[in-house]
Amino acid sequence: METHLTWSDEIGKRVRSGDWPDQAISTITKIQEALREGGDAFGLTAARREVAAQLVDYFMEEAKVVYVIYEVWTAGFLDWLRANGVGEEELTAELERLAVLMAWPDGTPFEPAARWDALGAAAGALGN
Repeated sequence: METHLTWSDEIGKRVRSGDWPDQAISTITKIQEALREGGDAFGLTAARREVAAQLVDYFMEEAKVVYVIYEVWTAGFLDWLRANGVGEEELTAELERLAVLMAWPDGTPFEPAARWDALGAAAGALGN
């Protein structure tokens, strides 16, 4: 099913159109489908590449919501721990332990801000 983006007055943002089965398909999959359908030549299907670019932009909107939620929740949770008696030394040790567990498979440290910036740059390159 071809995907379209439309404005929702109810929630004040763009949304993907489609029935429930179509909504169950991730935006990433929809981007991949549009890129495959668009091919690499000009012609009738070339417009699908524009759909892919729009979906990349929409995906970044979706991802930004999640990114900001976790950013706010993390800061709030750390503040709550401090307010409830967890000392800075203990907090730092636990954050360091979590950083080791959350490292990428290649050992690269989990640094959300750096990965977010890289994702934005890659999305911008794909969208253009």
